[in-house]
Amino acid sequence: MRGMNKAMLIGHLGRDPELRTGGTSGVSWCTFTLATSRNRREGDGWTETTDWHRVKVFGTQAEATHLHMRKGSLVAVEGSVTYEQWTDQEGTRRVSTVILADRVNFLNRGERARDAEVAEAK
Repeated sequence: MRGMNKAMLIGHLGRDPELRTGGTSGVSWCTFTLATSRNRREGDGWTETTDWHRVKVFGTQAEATHLHMRKGSLVAVEGSVTYEQWTDQEGTRRVSTVILADRVNFLNRGERARDAEVAEAK
């Protein structure tokens, strides 16, 4: 039996998405941070905790994300969890968790229509 690597998140962008193009194929990719929140019981009440996620999306979805989303936009992200590793300037090995998005859906009222237009154009 194989395992499953699936992430589904709904949250708000923490900053404007950044679009880049590179590699030998000239593929575009977009990165952004996504804030999700959860409530947990603490004593006699509840406390809301915010978690931050780094997200990458590629190709035409990356271009649409960059064009239509801004800091604060409400989005649903579906993809898989991966890890990026690098060595910093001091020689310390670093690891960061990243969601590789297969799908980004814009949930703000005005952005839903644009999301449908982008999907139809594919």
